[in-house]
Amino acid sequence: MKIKYNTILDFLFAIFIFSIFVLSKSIIGKALQLIFVLCTLLIVSKEKIKVNKFHFLELTFCIFVFLQFVFNIAVMKQATKSIFITMIYNMFFSIALYNYITYRKDLKRISYQYSIVTIISFVFLSFFYFDTLSQFRFNTNSVYSIGNFKLFGGHSSTSLSLFAMIPCFFLNLFYDEKHYKRNILLSLILLFFSILTGTRKTLIVFAFIFIVMIPLKGKDINFKRIFKIIFTFIMVFIPSCILIMKIPFLYNIIGSRVESTFVYFLNDDIDINSIDDSSIRVRERMKKRAWELFLEKKYFGWGMDYFKASNQSNLGYYSHSNFLELLTGGGIVGFIIYYSKYIVLLIEIIIIYLKSSKKYIWFSSIIFLSLMILIELWQVTYIYRFILIYQSILLSMVYLQKKYKTFLQN
Repeated sequence: MKIKYNTILDFLFAIFIFSIFVLSKSIIGKALQLIFVLCTLLIVSKEKIKVNKFHFLELTFCIFVFLQFVFNIAVMKQATKSIFITMIYNMFFSIALYNYITYRKDLKRISYQYSIVTIISFVFLSFFYFDTLSQFRFNTNSVYSIGNFKLFGGHSSTSLSLFAMIPCFFLNLFYDEKHYKRNILLSLILLFFSILTGTRKTLIVFAFIFIVMIPLKGKDINFKRIFKIIFTFIMVFIPSCILIMKIPFLYNIIGSRVESTFVYFLNDDIDINSIDDSSIRVRERMKKRAWELFLEKKYFGWGMDYFKASNQSNLGYYSHSNFLELLTGGGIVGFIIYYSKYIVLLIEIIIIYLKSSKKYIWFSSIIFLSLMILIELWQVTYIYRFILIYQSILLSMVYLQKKYKTFLQN
């Protein structure tokens, strides 16, 4: 009977991935996501629904946002109320994902399925949004609708790149010698879609995957493997740079943006207005404004979602930094409450790394989680459900390692 339940849960998970990727703005997508939560918890309840201290920290942040609304801390009350509802929903999605993964106990299969559904979603969206490449970067910002009925779309280029990068990491984390070539092919496809988005910040994680994780092939680091990593880096980095900088199509999408980033970071005294990259200029102005707002209300903030709701960017955007978004909206108190769950998870992984014989997996997980936190310097993530997936997988790995000493079914 459990085999039958496993099949049902895998199908529900696939539908969940497709719905948050393709149908996130559609009432159909939201209904499918709720079905995933309800059915997963119903099936898992036959054993026991598990809730981690990580989820209590998520609940604590939800309570904090609610109190901002109740005690009139929130300046844009309706926006903060909407964020509270979103965070409550996200907490239940997080619990459902955690219970699905710990019930299945097969991260190798889950990661493969996650990657396949993501690629299918990319291919599907490419038919409707391929023309965005002529506008500079692949994105699904506009929502495809029939009349007033929203169907799919609604993701920025950066979100799409994160969609590609996260499953690529987990696909390579659980090294599978039997399907090694297949997994490399899937990783290259995910990298290809990420490059089409022209997003720079995820390249550092893809570099870690292709230059460190894949050459290691699931083994721990020693002198011979360090040499192999250096050799792979040289063989991958130089040809990639030549291709990106010399092929006009690739240069227009990603090359020029990477070039602008190097110019910006390598010149301390450069005038931001002289940078030939509107994205960098706009983001720096938004970060400066977010920091000014934080200094005005340091402890409890202006209420979550204030920056966007009050149109501080003059473009209707978030502050393009999760750190600044939390500091502006929640102040120091909200910032500490929110990031406490990251700290708890990171400490748990480090402790297991120090004790485990499979150091490759836990070393890679520490690097990945650290890079994801680093990415939040330039990307707002706290409201997005697809971010919950990587957190739930890491959290489930910790639980399964402690309880069963493994997270791969034999």
